[in-house]
Amino acid sequence: MTWSAEDLEAGREAVTDTITPPPLPDTDAMLYGIIGEIAKAGSDGKEVHPVAVAAAALSWLSAEIGPDIYLPVGDTRHHVNLFTLHVGRSARGGKGESLGLVNRIRAAIPNPDAMMDLTLGQIHTGGLSSREGLAGAVHDGFKQGKEEVPGIDDKRLWIIESEFANVLAQGKRDGNTLLPALRDVWDGGSIMPLTKGQSMWATRPHISLHGNITPGELAARIEAREVQGGTFNRILMIWAERTCLVAFPAPTDRALVSSFAERLRDIITWAIGDYPNTRDSRRASLTPEAAKLYKELYPSLREPHPANELIAAATERRAPICLRIALILAILEKSLMITPEHIKVGHAWAQYGAKTAAYVLAELGGEGRDKEKENKVLAFIAEQPKREADRWTITKQCFGNKVSGAALDKVLKPLVDDAKLERREVEPKAGNRKRAIYRLTLAKNAKNAKNE
Repeated sequence: MTWSAEDLEAGREAVTDTITPPPLPDTDAMLYGIIGEIAKAGSDGKEVHPVAVAAAALSWLSAEIGPDIYLPVGDTRHHVNLFTLHVGRSARGGKGESLGLVNRIRAAIPNPDAMMDLTLGQIHTGGLSSREGLAGAVHDGFKQGKEEVPGIDDKRLWIIESEFANVLAQGKRDGNTLLPALRDVWDGGSIMPLTKGQSMWATRPHISLHGNITPGELAARIEAREVQGGTFNRILMIWAERTCLVAFPAPTDRALVSSFAERLRDIITWAIGDYPNTRDSRRASLTPEAAKLYKELYPSLREPHPANELIAAATERRAPICLRIALILAILEKSLMITPEHIKVGHAWAQYGAKTAAYVLAELGGEGRDKEKENKVLAFIAEQPKREADRWTITKQCFGNKVSGAALDKVLKPLVDDAKLERREVEPKAGNRKRAIYRLTLAKNAKNAKNE
C-alpha cells in the first residue's frame, strides 16, 4: 500500500509515533570471556535472559575480587565493586532465575574451612535498612555493654536485594542515610557514624550489590533527589526479561558448574593476593591501544543524555562503570593490563545501562493501560494482510479517526513492550516522515527460542 504526499501530510500525526521500544542489549559485545560463558550456560534452554545472568555474575565477582587491585584515574583509585540492578516486569523478568547458576557456582567453589580459607567473602541476602546495618556486616569492632566485639578483617561483601524497592523505601524515611552510605562505599569510602554516640562503623569496605526491581516499583519509590544526588548514576541498570517459554528447564550440567567453580577459585585466589593484609598493592593499567580507544570513546561516555536532565544525571557515571567492567574482565584473565577488547565490552555495558535508565525513567508518571483498546488493536491487526498495519490504517480504520496520536501511543507502547507487536520503520520518500509499522507476533517457545 502506498500513500500520496497529501495523505501523509494530512495524517502526519497518525503516521509517526513517540514510542520507545524496550532497549536491546548488544549481546555479541557484552557477553565476553568467562562471564559470557556463564551467561550462556545459565540461560541455555531456560527462560532467563543471558544478560541478566551476566549482570549477576559481574556483581558477584566484583565483590569476590576484592580491593588489592586498583586502577588509578587522576587522583582516584578505582576498585572493581559494582552495583547492578535488574529491571523487569513481575513474572517476566526472571529475576530470581538470573541468580540460579551464580549461586550454584558459588556453592561449588571448594572452601573446606571457612575460618581459614578466605577465597570467598561474605554474602548478605537482603533486608538492608540503615547505614548502621550496612556497617554492621563489615564493622571495625565495637563495644556491646562491657564486651569488646572484634572487628571483621575481610570486608568483601556481596549484597543481594531481591526487593530493591525496599531499599528505596528505607531511603525515604526521615533521618535514614542508607542511600548516601551506599554512594560512599561505591566511591571507596568508609561507613562512618553520623553522631558521636554511634559506635558502629566500617573503614573502607569492599561492597558490591545486585538488586531486582520492576518498573512499577521503581516509578513508585524513586525520587528525583536520589537521581540528582548520584545514587542511580552509580548503579548499572539493565533491562532484561524472559526470552522464551520453557515449562521444564533442565539444570546446568553439574560437571560444567564444577568447572566454573574450579576456574573461578583460581582466579579469585590470584585476585585477592594477600588481602586483607594488603590493599591497593597492585596497580592495573591500560595498554597503549586500550588507552587510545578509551580516549576515542570517552566523549560518548561523558556526553549528557539528550532525553532530559533527570536521565542525564542518572547516566553521568558511564565512564567509570566502563572502566570497572573492563578491569574485571582483565582480572578474570589474571592480568593487570586492560586491552581494547575489555574497553569495548565495558563500553557496551555502560551504554546499555544508559539505554535502560532512559527507558525506565521515561515511564515515571505514566497512566494506566487501556486493555480494551489494546485488544481492539490486536484483533484488528490479526485480520490485516501479513498481520500488520501502519499507524494511518490503525487510526483511520480501527478507531475511525477518533484517537489522537498521543493517545494511540499509549495503546501501542505496552503492546510493543510486551512483544505482542513488533515495530519497524519504513524509510520515507523525499520530504515525508518515516512510517511506523506494527506486526502481530507470537510468543517464542523452547524449540525456537534464541537468546538474543
